[in-house]
Amino acid sequence: MDTSDLAWLVLADNGGVGQRLGLLEAVLPALQTLRQVDAALGGWSEALAALSIAVDTARQPDAIEAAAWQAVTSEWTALQTRFGGPVAAALRPLTLTLRDFAAIGPTDALPAGTLVLPLIARAARPDGVSGGLVFAADAEAGAALELQVSNRVSDAAAAAGDVLPAGRMFVRLGLRGGLAAGGSAGALPVWGHVGAHAGASASASLDWCLHDAPDRCMADVLLDAIAQMARPGDLAGLMRGTQPALCIAEIDGTLAIGGELEIGSSFVAQAAAPAANSGLGAVTIDADIGLKAGFAWGVEGRYRSVVQRDAGHPVRLRIERLRGTSASTSIALDIAFDVQGLQARLDPILARALPASADLVARLGPLADLRGLALAALQRRLGAPAGGGWKGAAEGLLQALLAPGSERQTASVAFAGQLADQLDALARAQLAGAQQQVGEATAALTAALGVALGGTPLSADATSLVGALADAIDTDITAAYGAFAVRASQGADAVAGALAVAGDRTQAFIAGLQQRTDAEVGVLVQWITRYEALRARVAGAIAQVERAKLAISWMHAGERERGTQAVVEVAFSAATPAACALYAALCAGQLDGYAAALQACAAEHSASGLQWTLTDEQTRRSTDALTFSFFGLDSAAATTTTLDSIAVSVDQAGRIVGASDHVQLEQVLQARGRLTRASIDLSLEMLAADRPAPLSSTFTAGGDAFSLKDASDFFGLLTDAGAVGSGVPDQVRQLLWGDGAAPDATVPGTELSVLFEPDDDGWKRLLALAPGDLELAMRSRCMALLELAARRGDEHPWPPGPPGSWLSSWLADARLDEPTFWRMANAPQWSGFYNRLVERLDDALPSVPSASQPRGPAQVGVQTLWQIAHIARGAADAWGHIATAVAVLGRLPDGLTRAEAFRQLADASDQIRDGLAQVFSVTLADRGKPAKVNWQYLALITTLAQVASGGGAPPRLLTRAQADVGTEPVAYLIG
Repeated sequence: MDTSDLAWLVLADNGGVGQRLGLLEAVLPALQTLRQVDAALGGWSEALAALSIAVDTARQPDAIEAAAWQAVTSEWTALQTRFGGPVAAALRPLTLTLRDFAAIGPTDALPAGTLVLPLIARAARPDGVSGGLVFAADAEAGAALELQVSNRVSDAAAAAGDVLPAGRMFVRLGLRGGLAAGGSAGALPVWGHVGAHAGASASASLDWCLHDAPDRCMADVLLDAIAQMARPGDLAGLMRGTQPALCIAEIDGTLAIGGELEIGSSFVAQAAAPAANSGLGAVTIDADIGLKAGFAWGVEGRYRSVVQRDAGHPVRLRIERLRGTSASTSIALDIAFDVQGLQARLDPILARALPASADLVARLGPLADLRGLALAALQRRLGAPAGGGWKGAAEGLLQALLAPGSERQTASVAFAGQLADQLDALARAQLAGAQQQVGEATAALTAALGVALGGTPLSADATSLVGALADAIDTDITAAYGAFAVRASQGADAVAGALAVAGDRTQAFIAGLQQRTDAEVGVLVQWITRYEALRARVAGAIAQVERAKLAISWMHAGERERGTQAVVEVAFSAATPAACALYAALCAGQLDGYAAALQACAAEHSASGLQWTLTDEQTRRSTDALTFSFFGLDSAAATTTTLDSIAVSVDQAGRIVGASDHVQLEQVLQARGRLTRASIDLSLEMLAADRPAPLSSTFTAGGDAFSLKDASDFFGLLTDAGAVGSGVPDQVRQLLWGDGAAPDATVPGTELSVLFEPDDDGWKRLLALAPGDLELAMRSRCMALLELAARRGDEHPWPPGPPGSWLSSWLADARLDEPTFWRMANAPQWSGFYNRLVERLDDALPSVPSASQPRGPAQVGVQTLWQIAHIARGAADAWGHIATAVAVLGRLPDGLTRAEAFRQLADASDQIRDGLAQVFSVTLADRGKPAKVNWQYLALITTLAQVASGGGAPPRLLTRAQADVGTEPVAYLIG
């Protein structure tokens, strides 16, 4: 790449006057020269046309000197390549007045009155393979010149304080450029993947903002600007200008290096072999195990300067500089089991166990359609053809009553439709089994027949036939039910069992068939519908197992960011040597000698400092995640995040003006569509006496469809521990669910939370708490809450009973006292002591054969107590370092340097985070009670609340309940 293309970024001077801007510096002066020597070329358009002809014909005008002509032709050729066409056409907008330039229509990418002239657009992307290593690289460079004219200042200029005078136009001359390069290399061995990557990028922009009259040509404005735009760092050149100006420069750069390592293996096991001649394939389980590790390191720099000059020539310079580094590491373990061939094996079993509803109906035989059975009985009695429906049966009835070929018979066929309704009514009455309704239906049918026969009285035979119809229905229904009753133990029970119908419902169904009521047939339809839904769910579950996986994933990631940010603002009133030196140093981002240089300027009244802030910042974050998915049918997840952030700011004299330490820990558990979140937030600041207490802690549970049972699980341990009032759950139920709600009733968008936030007096009590006292209080609270959780069924520790009683029993068997036990639980050599203790306890408990059951009850119980010991010690350690951090901040702003304050705060913050992290150990959510409050976290929050309240009665935490009412969330606070 020809680096001379980036000369505008270097901004080399031209005899100490201005910048080398290629296009503007070579072409515009040549056009101006042609206008001055040739009266016929009075306008910029005419001069541009004449210069274009001269370049195309290679005829140097006499008025243009050789050096200038060489610069013009060189620039002209380069522009022709970049524009991809005639240069004169591309430069024609420069001949417009500012008013006309502002009227240039907008495009998809550019606002109105904006023109972009490309300067550089180059790219290179080599890649290849060498020795089994695949590598790729790419590099890009681009630069452009932007001209913008508008009747309002740009957003960036407005943010810098620029104001457009009346009757003037805003003109922005901007330069944009960027460089990017990257490369990667990787290999794919049989066991996984290994790779590395690196990349770098840089971008720069420079905007000069001017105000000018609307009737001036853009070329005139630019020509003046060339003479007035001094290079960055040239204070004297800037002050020589006559026009008010604003200059905004921004430079960003990044460098990143990273790598990754992936190790994987796959195992295939046959879970079920096909039987001989079965035609089925084998059921196989594919197990994939993968380990991924990665790292990344990066450095980032950002520089922004704003130079403002007013009509009186004073210059104000504001510098913002950021330098930062970041580093991250990650490791992840994924285990997945994939089942293949299961659906093909289970489909036949599903067909036998849960046959299609059509098969169930077929087991009922004719009883599945009682009215159809009645119609068939009539058709057989009358000799009517099957398939004719009720009208066909009515025609058969008329033909049976009248002699063949009778005129009346032919004419009465037209009345068959009316008789059909009467026959249907007779069948319904007979099915209902009520003699009164049968009599009424028979009389109505007889009357309708009389009308159909022209008023001729019915003979005795005809009357008997009508009565026989009802008997035929009764006979066929009774016979069909008798046949069904014979196989009732098989058919009815199979149907009812498949439909998951209770025994009493089965008997009601059989009785309904015996009574021949249409209502009981409707019950059958409902059961069939329920059955089909059940069968679809089972089939869907089988298909889901085939598609999804049993997966377990664990991930740990750590990040660290360190940066320094500086903000400097200086007003320059004279271009003295001292002021010029300070201005040049600031423009170059050199701040080390700022205080002494500014003092020298102040002595000669050439510059004064308006602002100076230098801030050191550091953020550390650690994330652990554990997820479990059971073939897409069930899942659980846990994510624990710890974060701490330190910042120390100093003024130009090195005096600390601000310092802070922020620590946050959060654990999120997810299961069965429910989410619980526990968090503690500590925000310590220098000189924060008038601020609220810096500590807050919350526990939240919610879900899109949160049930009343979930709410009961949430408040259970909170109520038993006295953390919330006994009436709070009833208030929440009344507010969100109302009276009479079933346990499975859900409310959308529900979120329940409890909050602890001490007042100023409570915070002072907490600061006065000795770490040792907090450890004792935490240990006692953990033991009590574990016992309460066990009583509620939220936890299942071993052995049953209060933890304090089994601890005393074990200590007696192991011949240990309690202080020794708790001290050794937290000692560095705890592992050996732990093993010896478990062995002694197992020996003392002969009912637990530790040889055949390595993780016996003794081990489980001791592990629980070990966890309590570490929670209590972790909280105590954290609290001791909180006091340290408060003491460090209390000594400021005097007594410590920036580096000392930063180091002490960082050390304390690290210990606070690590100590509190003992409470937020990674564990999966309880799938049975996903909304319950963990006793470990509640022990911390209630112990702190007890101390803050001054002791006495158990502290009450603030309760917040929220749910969606209509389309809006509604929240309630309950004290």
